[in-house]
Amino acid sequence: MRVASTIGCLLTCFLGAIAAADSPGAGDAIRLAGTPALSPDGRQLVFSWRGDLWLVSSDGGRARRLTSHPARDVMPAFSPDGKRLAFTSDRTGSPQIYVMDLREAEPRQWTFHGEGSVLEEWSPDGRELLVSGQRDHYWQHPERFFRIDAERRAAPRLVFDDYGADGNLSPDGKKLLFTREGEKPWRQGYRGPRASQIWLYDLAAKTFEKVLDDPTGAASPRWMPDGRGFYYTSERAGSRNLWRYDFKTGRSRQLTHLTDSPIVSPCVSRDGKMIVFAHLFDLYRWRPGGGRSPERLEITCPGDALLDPVLRRSLATATDAAFSSDGLEIAMIAGGDLWVMDTELREPRRVTDTPEEERDPVFAPDGKSILVVSDADEQSDVWRVTRAEASKYWWENDEFVLSRLTLDAESESELKWSPDGKLVALVKGRGDLWVMRPDGKEARRVMRSATPIGFDWSPDGKWLVYGIEDTESNRDVWIAPLDGSRKPINISCHPDVDTNPVWSPDGKVIAFTGRRTCNEIDICFVYLQEKDDQTGRRDRTVERAKMKMDRGRGKTNRGNPAAAKQAGKSKGLAIDFEGIDRRVRRVSLPDVNEQNLFWSPDSKQLAFAAKIDGRQGTYTISPPDDLRPKLLNPRVGSRPKWIAAGNQIL
Repeated sequence: MRVASTIGCLLTCFLGAIAAADSPGAGDAIRLAGTPALSPDGRQLVFSWRGDLWLVSSDGGRARRLTSHPARDVMPAFSPDGKRLAFTSDRTGSPQIYVMDLREAEPRQWTFHGEGSVLEEWSPDGRELLVSGQRDHYWQHPERFFRIDAERRAAPRLVFDDYGADGNLSPDGKKLLFTREGEKPWRQGYRGPRASQIWLYDLAAKTFEKVLDDPTGAASPRWMPDGRGFYYTSERAGSRNLWRYDFKTGRSRQLTHLTDSPIVSPCVSRDGKMIVFAHLFDLYRWRPGGGRSPERLEITCPGDALLDPVLRRSLATATDAAFSSDGLEIAMIAGGDLWVMDTELREPRRVTDTPEEERDPVFAPDGKSILVVSDADEQSDVWRVTRAEASKYWWENDEFVLSRLTLDAESESELKWSPDGKLVALVKGRGDLWVMRPDGKEARRVMRSATPIGFDWSPDGKWLVYGIEDTESNRDVWIAPLDGSRKPINISCHPDVDTNPVWSPDGKVIAFTGRRTCNEIDICFVYLQEKDDQTGRRDRTVERAKMKMDRGRGKTNRGNPAAAKQAGKSKGLAIDFEGIDRRVRRVSLPDVNEQNLFWSPDSKQLAFAAKIDGRQGTYTISPPDDLRPKLLNPRVGSRPKWIAAGNQIL
């Protein structure tokens, strides 16, 4: 990727101060423009300024804005025919390549890799784009060059499996100049082994050649149109200036003699008649062979483009989210702050505005409060948020009331309300499981753990199920009563990893993931009552037939409404612990690793995320009779929640 992009970012950060200094009289002057690109004939110039791209004559003058977006658009490049413009933008959160037709000016995203891609340039025939990106070699030199099709969506093609930066293709497209090593461009005067080197790669022969390796560094290689040499920047004569290298003689010649600041981001028109670069606060142009010194470009913009009284932020992603019990309101973390919104209007309302970070939001079952973990006051604690105007919905409120619930040195995470809303369970420190009242009082430790712990509440709020690691690094699933009436019970009893349990809403089944064959993760489930485990398929079918007949003919509990009302009263969960580990059943799906288990509200379906037959998605099974996975949705996510209202999965 271009070394100049780093300094361009820094220059952009100082833009507000410079713009303010220039106003009001000279408020239309553009200063600190970066990453310039010349049209093929050298007549037009595109550059980045204030996060957008601007077009101006290479003689200077009034610039025209090409893009207008809260994200940062940089590193433009004209196509060889001059009709299209490619550039790098972080509109989706990571740097990606965008391409726009200059006649239509509507950019289209062209790359979608999760780690991002940075534009280098177009191929000479205009059919491909040369891009770079950090990929799999995170421990050392992850930068790689790729070629992507400029006409249609296609997989990127690796140029060579080795590192490099600031690539530039030869006029015939057969060779690639690039740099390796290199100190930061603002570290002037560096001499040593980390000085930038210029290399040459032959795409046909697949050979490398180190062309320049000077202790003062050589950077920003740009081919001459005839392919006989290239321009580059170097500090060989003191300040970083423009030089030319000749392949035939192997010699370099200094072209510019600026002394007060380095030259950065040089670009060369394809006809070779114009070079533009950034120097100090401005862009300069220089004509090869003209015998004249570089000229500073006077570039202006409409006066109203300089100062904007409104500070605008663009938050592209939410890092965490929680839903109200009916799924109609959302609490989410974006930019490190807590926000709320509804699912129809979808206009986020900021709840917190702190320099510290908030995370792990969760709605109370009654929707009247939100618990969130905040690092305010330089330590992690649980805070409760309520609405200033309780009669209005969350997203209708402008003010909120925050109160701290915990005050200790331990970090909190994984907040979960009990179904009845009377208690909150959470993880403290490395993995200790705690419960407390919603006001933060009567907090007590349920289980110690030296590693992260996955847990779930029983439907009646009287038990907790959790996966915990023992001293032998084996992880099992345990059940513990909150009243301490008995010791925790190991329900999985297996010498490998069993974890992430989820309790069915009807309280009859606990499902979890376990590694029981080689390195494959499978779904396991266990009935908590022996009679349910021994009930056969036909017995369950008979019961479903009776229920269907009763509903269809208006009967309730076999025609006895009083009995139905009595049966509907909760009596708490009954668990047969004798031999419970022998009732564990495994769902064997070969070559599939299941995760993120969650139940449907009626407890009839168990959903999970997996990749089955090459297709990633969210699948369901119906224990115990129908264990064939069915694709529910091709998408997967974190913290899934299946709510009865509207039969939605959030």
